Amino acid sequence: MSKIILIIVLAVSIAVSYRYLQSCLDHSGNLTNLQKDFKIRNIITEADDFRYKDIEFHSLPTGEYDNDNDNSLVYLLNVNGYRILFTGDISSSVEKQLIQRYGDFDIDIPKVSHHGSKTASSDYFISHIRPEYAFISTSGMYYHPHYQVLETLKRYGCRYFVTKEAGTIKICFTRVIDFIQTEKNEFVIMR
Repeated sequence: MSKIILIIVLAVSIAVSYRYLQSCLDHSGNLTNLQKDFKIRNIITEADDFRYKDIEFHSLPTGEYDNDNDNSLVYLLNVNGYRILFTGDISSSVEKQLIQRYGDFDIDIPKVSHHGSKTASSDYFISHIRPEYAFISTSGMYYHPHYQVLETLKRYGCRYFVTKEAGTIKICFTRVIDFIQTEKNEFVIMR
C-alpha cells in the first residue's frame, strides 16, 4: 500500500478526505487498512484548527456543496518553515474560491487534489500557490494523474511525486536538513 507520510501528519491526510466518509467508498475504502498499519488517535470530521506539539494545522473552510468531493476538509500545515496544503478531493472551482477568499499564498508542498484528476489543480490555482514540490496520491485508477495536471505542475517548475510510481513518500524534518524520500530510493534535500 503506497502512502504519503508526513511523520505525524498521516492522520491529518486521512482526515482531510474523511468528511463524508459514510457516503462515499472512494473516501473511506482504505481507512480499515490504515487503522491496521497505524495508530490513529483521532479522525477529524469538522473544520477546526488544532496543534500537535510545534505543528499548526489551520482549517481553510471552503463552504458547503452538493458534491462530496468539494466538501473535503482543506488544511494548511506549517512545519519547520514549510507550508503544506492538504486539499482532499476539491475541484478547480473550490480551488479558485480558496484563492479568492484567502488571496495568493505561497505553498511549498500541496497534496494534489482528487488524485491528480483533470477536475482540479488548475493552471489558475497552481499559478497562485506556486509550489516547489507536489504529491499525488493515486494507484492510477481512472488514469490518474491526468497529463494536463502534470503539465501544469511542470510549467510552474514544480517537482512532483506520484505514489503509483514512487511508492510511499516520506517528508522528514530534522534539525539539520529537511528531505523527501520515496520508497523507490529518490532522495531530495529541500531548500
